[in-house]
Amino acid sequence: MGNKVSRDQGFKASRGNPLDALMPRCLSALALLLVVSNSSLATPMLGKINIEKHKYYDNVVIETGDEIEPKIMLLDNRLVLDFKGATVEKPSKQEVQNNPRIESVRMAQFSSDPLIARVVFDLKKGVKYDSSTLYGKGKVCLEISDDKKATFVKAATTDGEITPKIPAKVIVPDNSKEAELYRQLKQHVESRMISSEEALYRKLKTVTKKKLGKSKKTVAKTLSLEGKIIVVDPGHGGDDPGAMGPAGIWEKELNLKVAFFLADYLEAKGAKVYMTRKTDLHNSLKQIADFANNAKADVYVAVHFNSIDNSNICGTETYYYNDQSRSLAEDIHNRLLIGIKCPDRGVRKMAFYTIHHTNMPGVIVEPIYMTHFQEGIMIRSKTFQKEIARDISLGIEKFLNGK
Repeated sequence: MGNKVSRDQGFKASRGNPLDALMPRCLSALALLLVVSNSSLATPMLGKINIEKHKYYDNVVIETGDEIEPKIMLLDNRLVLDFKGATVEKPSKQEVQNNPRIESVRMAQFSSDPLIARVVFDLKKGVKYDSSTLYGKGKVCLEISDDKKATFVKAATTDGEITPKIPAKVIVPDNSKEAELYRQLKQHVESRMISSEEALYRKLKTVTKKKLGKSKKTVAKTLSLEGKIIVVDPGHGGDDPGAMGPAGIWEKELNLKVAFFLADYLEAKGAKVYMTRKTDLHNSLKQIADFANNAKADVYVAVHFNSIDNSNICGTETYYYNDQSRSLAEDIHNRLLIGIKCPDRGVRKMAFYTIHHTNMPGVIVEPIYMTHFQEGIMIRSKTFQKEIARDISLGIEKFLNGK
């Protein structure tokens, strides 16, 4: 019995000091906490600045690496953006060619204490601007337009976007491979080797191996939108034709065609649909907004197709302004991405007139770029037009029914 070790003594001998055993675990947890804290406090870093010249404004995208809201100051000949708590990847200055509003853009570290990164746009004329953050993408989007009411908010329009009076020029693809494909397709049409838009669409799908969602042969029969009022606004019209793509068709015509298909889908689901126009005419922005408000609509949707002085730009954009409209924009945008499978160019908050002045959730949908050689040709197809209309209707249905 003299050599016997008690159970308690044996336990203590095998365990040692309890604090000694816990110490490595505490240190590991502390190290993990520091790593998580550091990652969550990562400093936003300004990177590439991309400027796109659109139909009636410049769209500027600044890569920030994280979500951050800049402080914006509009001076006499400069537009200044200060990003508090951010750094600059590399100081830079770039001249902006062939732009009526922007002379150059500069980026540098304005201050190290407090930490402030600054972007400066040197201007050629007075401008207006609007800004938004592309959620989840680490980018800040800035819209810069002329500070003239006749240019920024024009009366002769049929939608919530700003529209030009002069026709947009036809953009021919500048990429040699794309230009050759476009030339061959155009030659096919002119020589009647392809005798219809549908055949042209099939030819383009075969050549480019574009994968699109299958369109339904008939519209839905369920009455999931029964009792809902929806205003569909086909953009442009009358003496405002909108953009023209390489396929040689005006935007106002396509907007109306897709709007009719959209109305069919929505009515088949039981919705009451009001269209702002059914023929080739124009209405003022105020008339459009008042029409939707007087109809006491549940949803307002403007149908558009994009354009830009760069034939390589393509993809889907959806615009909203009021907070109540963001979910609608996201639902429609996501359905379009699933359906027509064009590149995702984001859901964007912009103060376009009708979506700013309508009382109900409202969006402007820009499914494709007419000035992109491939998308501009595909949109001539009735099948593709129906695919777009179907996807928009599914997004509206999801929003209204919370599916």
